[in-house]
Amino acid sequence: MVNPHTDHHNVVLLSQNNDKSSTSHHFCYARILGIYHVNVIFTGPESRDYQSRCLEFLWVRWFEVLKNPAGWEQCSLDKGRFVPMHTADAFGFIDPADVL
Repeated sequence: MVNPHTDHHNVVLLSQNNDKSSTSHHFCYARILGIYHVNVIFTGPESRDYQSRCLEFLWVRWFEVLKNPAGWEQCSLDKGRFVPMHTADAFGFIDPADVL
């Protein structure tokens, strides 16, 4: 259950990073700012009908993982901070089904 109006509105997602090196991180972290749904009608060239479909999504602010040693060997959790607001990828939209 996710509610942006509580103290527990941070989420974890699997990383989409294709880099398989040991330095790449396996998870992405975000804070939920809003939960939305829209009724969408696709009218493109491959449209089958004009039926509206509900699309749900989360508006988030991303965390960046700090380079501190973390993991089972160090007995430490990951540490992070917000991506600076002036960067293009500080905020984003995600599918609620992608949240772990």
